[in-house]
Amino acid sequence: MEKEIALIRNHSFIKQCQKNRSAYRLHRYNRSFLREYDRRNRKLKRLIHAKGSFHIRQPFYCTYGKHIFLGRNVTCGHFCVFEDETYITIGNHVQMGNGVKLLTTVAIHDEQLKKSRKVGVSPITIGNHVYIGHDVIITAGVHIGSHVVIEDGCVIQEDIQDCQLVMNKQDGIETISLGKPEETKKATWLNQIADHVNMETLDALLRMMTASAGMYAAVLILKKILNKKAQIEENKTKWERLIPILESMNKEKKHKILDCKKKCGK
Repeated sequence: MEKEIALIRNHSFIKQCQKNRSAYRLHRYNRSFLREYDRRNRKLKRLIHAKGSFHIRQPFYCTYGKHIFLGRNVTCGHFCVFEDETYITIGNHVQMGNGVKLLTTVAIHDEQLKKSRKVGVSPITIGNHVYIGHDVIITAGVHIGSHVVIEDGCVIQEDIQDCQLVMNKQDGIETISLGKPEETKKATWLNQIADHVNMETLDALLRMMTASAGMYAAVLILKKILNKKAQIEENKTKWERLIPILESMNKEKKHKILDCKKKCGK
């Protein structure tokens, strides 16, 4: 099967800005501590698209991040490189070892295309329930089926069908059929609900709810402050009205006291 190669312009101002932004977020993610699990995943969710829970160990490197789409329950080892010049789609329950490289660029030998700074790219697709060993390299345009096991150090340059075991040999790679997978037990109702929930949209919804709750609390606090200020102004106006009345009463009292003193003096 021939790979569909698309030509893209590798160097432009917008792409350079996107690369710088992803490099800054990756730098913050790779320098974060293990105890900051929620914050680390939040930083990585700003880069990649994930439907469910995932665990990517540090350090992790990618070009843009926005072209990476992860399924549910994806784990990735240390020193993994995802060269996402185009789309990288990974299914559910995929486990990757250390030093896995997913490369989407293709070498182009045309001199005119090189002068125009264009590169060839082809997407990578990985199915469900796949195990990828350490130091595995997957080249551009490769489609890996479901229930596949790839041993350490393999270089995958061709498509792999479902239920295959890929072994590394001296003259290349060898594939062995594993047969159909055994039927697993039926998932619980909670797992069935989780399979239909997109965690990315749920995370965005939770952020929106927390933001709206914060805005509502801020509005309530501002309302209390304005009511307090209005009450202070009302009390101030009342005192301003009472001051001349009290002054007039004090004058009358003073006159009465003087009259009493005059009478007593006589």
